[in-house]
Amino acid sequence: MKAIRYQDKKTSLHRAMKAMYREIGPVELMRVTSIGHESREDSVARHRKLQASLDDEQCIKEMLDAYRGK
Repeated sequence: MKAIRYQDKKTSLHRAMKAMYREIGPVELMRVTSIGHESREDSVARHRKLQASLDDEQCIKEMLDAYRGK
């Protein structure tokens, strides 16, 4: 059985950009690559929002039930 070798991100990105350049041309490639990305929610803010949405009593009950094997 052959060992699987993965490409690093830089090589993959370079090959993808070359393929896109050949297929859609330089103008469209620049347009596609300059599209803005949605900003990701900060992980701390996301975690605090999750914690605020949890019911403490229900969470403790579920943990105890799981521990007791119910």
